[in-house]
Amino acid sequence: LTQPKTKTNPPARRALISRQPFARLFAAKMLQLFGAERSIHITRRLRNVPLGCCTRTCSGGPNKRKPLDSAYKPALVEAAHREAVSRSVTCGAGSKRFSMLLPPPNVTGELHLGHALTCAIQDVMMRWKRKQGYEGLWIPGMDHAGIATQVVVEKRLRKERGVGRHDLGRERFLEEIWKWKEEKGRSIEGDLRGLGSSMDWEREYFTMDEQQSR
Repeated sequence: LTQPKTKTNPPARRALISRQPFARLFAAKMLQLFGAERSIHITRRLRNVPLGCCTRTCSGGPNKRKPLDSAYKPALVEAAHREAVSRSVTCGAGSKRFSMLLPPPNVTGELHLGHALTCAIQDVMMRWKRKQGYEGLWIPGMDHAGIATQVVVEKRLRKERGVGRHDLGRERFLEEIWKWKEEKGRSIEGDLRGLGSSMDWEREYFTMDEQQSR
């Protein structure tokens, strides 16, 4: 790092950066950003934070500090985040319009990282357009996947009951497929909502809906 050109007390400066490698890097960056006096003040305050236990410092004072969980628990923040997302779906209403469809995930299984990446990219595009004043519409949906769904349903039937589609007959096998669709559809929708994507769920579609099949 380039040494900042700031007036400083040499002993204090040496005391600030004469620590462990990570601390030295941190201190050097602090000096570059804030200057010596402010950096020393911040560093002295950080000494009061136990190294073995991260604490929450935004809860209203030292008496209200409590240890952070050892692992991130998304359920604690997702509910509030969903509420914020639902409000953002309607923001940016104006004369200009921007719309797009979510490439519908197949109901053959669960979402994977590819779906998450697609949602992240589209979400960035939609939020940016709304910030520009567009009335944004992002429509979610799911795809029946045809023969692929038939195959996975029959595999489960053979594994769990020892029967195939010919043993059940057309009508009963179709019932099993629709049960599968409802089960996986709920799971996929829950995952998509959990990602915090600002989709308009009132317009959700399925590729075998009557309107989509015309």
